[in-house]
Amino acid sequence: MGLVLVLLLSAFTLYSTHALDALMSDLFTGSSSTQKLLEDNQFTKVNQTQTIGGYRVTVEKVYADANRVLIGVIATLPGAHTAQEWQEPALMMNDHNELTIKNGGKLAAIGDASAYDTSDPHHGKEGHVFSFDAATIQGAPKSLPLVLRLGVDCPSSECLHTVTFSFTVPFHAGRVLTPHQTVRVQGIALTLEKVVVTPSETRLYIRGLTPPTPPSAPGALPAQYTDWSYALKLTVGGQTYSGYRYPGSPNIFFSSLYPGADPTLQDGGGGEVPIFLNQDPNIVGISLFQPLFEKHGSWTLTVTKEVQHFHLEKDAHGTSSYITDGSKPSPDPSLAPWMFTFTLP
Repeated sequence: MGLVLVLLLSAFTLYSTHALDALMSDLFTGSSSTQKLLEDNQFTKVNQTQTIGGYRVTVEKVYADANRVLIGVIATLPGAHTAQEWQEPALMMNDHNELTIKNGGKLAAIGDASAYDTSDPHHGKEGHVFSFDAATIQGAPKSLPLVLRLGVDCPSSECLHTVTFSFTVPFHAGRVLTPHQTVRVQGIALTLEKVVVTPSETRLYIRGLTPPTPPSAPGALPAQYTDWSYALKLTVGGQTYSGYRYPGSPNIFFSSLYPGADPTLQDGGGGEVPIFLNQDPNIVGISLFQPLFEKHGSWTLTVTKEVQHFHLEKDAHGTSSYITDGSKPSPDPSLAPWMFTFTLP
């Protein structure tokens, strides 16, 4: 059996010769937090199926908490489908996919993990785990009545079919802390406004993270350009989670997915669009997909501004572009890290 795993932002694609149940298991074990959800039997079995245009679409498992709603879907493809034909999957993240709370609001799509079962080329199956942002859900309801609409067979911007499913699942409220803690480093303030810890994700809302704006034509481009990002490190329960960066590393820390914005996080092409707390563009939501829900006591978040230097070069065709000197991002020598310490009971 061979597996090819491709990570693209918060979406990934997996080719597998696994049986169907194992295929879904592969998808749900894509992160430590969802793997633990699976091990703890936290997903609700829905098992609703509809057939349209020759496609058999089944909503298998669903999980919902205060950070996100995860929905596992299997599509059985009509006729023989080769791996090449699967470059145009039956289901994908697009504007035709919509999750709403019955008699309530719409939840924004924030990710899609997909996998393909290649064990029988005459009966192709593809699996998806769609992720939706649950931050707008108010209060702590015991359950969520949901309506899911999926576009099926979408060769371009249009989908040939749509299917709609209705189901109700338990809701996990999680733990919420609002420290409103501000740290200043040489006059530059960052504020940790809110922390939401659920079994599926830990989300940190930070005010003051300013993404860089690279120079762009028209106009004269400067010969030198300094890019920057924020490296984040979280220490909890004697363990440190590091190597995460904003902007960047969106498969670990990410914000909302919305096509066309810049910076963006899901546009299919690699951008990054932050989730904003209460629609405030100055407060970005950063996510860590680790099973930290049972961690109590002191937590420490360290934010380090890192810089990387580029210089302008022209290629043989006269096209200008910024080229790094080969160095990696490194801490800004003019700024100490911002450090936040808070306690989760």
